[in-house]
Amino acid sequence: MYLYGITLEDKKEMYEKQEHRCSSCKKEMTFSGCRVDHNHETGKTRDLLCHRCNILVGFLENALAVEGLKSYLRKHEEVKDE
Repeated sequence: MYLYGITLEDKKEMYEKQEHRCSSCKKEMTFSGCRVDHNHETGKTRDLLCHRCNILVGFLENALAVEGLKSYLRKHEEVKDE
């Protein structure tokens, strides 16, 4: 965690403040399983994420990529018969 400029106590405080939940998907996570998310360009610490959300953020940090994928999924969304 020294890479992110926080201490173990800082991480524990973040974990408690987030009520043991991933900041993105809101699923409950263990302290040992949570990941410190940070901006790769600035190094600034953001929040704690579950492993899955942390991986996704790494792939989708570019806002244009996120918007493009949302548009793509909407375009191919199946319409349910009513």
